[in-house]
Amino acid sequence: MNNFIACIPAIRPPFLILAPICVLLGQSMALYYQFEFQLVSFILTMIGAIFSAIAVNCLNEFQDFHSGLDLITTPTPFSGGSGLLKDQPHLANNVLKIAILSASIVLFIGSYFSIKIGFKVIPLGLLG
Repeated sequence: MNNFIACIPAIRPPFLILAPICVLLGQSMALYYQFEFQLVSFILTMIGAIFSAIAVNCLNEFQDFHSGLDLITTPTPFSGGSGLLKDQPHLANNVLKIAILSASIVLFIGSYFSIKIGFKVIPLGLLG
């Protein structure tokens, strides 16, 4: 468990705020156009958005470390990853596990919406 807690920087918590903001914007537009508010869909969308950001951040961290890109990149606040795997390479498999688990959650939520809304939503999900 401590190794997973040590992986929190790979999740890039300061950047996770963008996902809920996007969901709230979409929900605001839906309410403006007088679509019915559906609490379960809203919560699942919020969870899916956050976990998709976590999956992307961790997978990017893992791939940049294994490709060697982290070793040649001068980090900035917006590029170069968290530096976690450069400093603690033994955490690489845990970062990958977090990415896979997060992507699995997103896939599960996407499957739920595909069944609820219809399979026409799948191309939109794949683009996302």
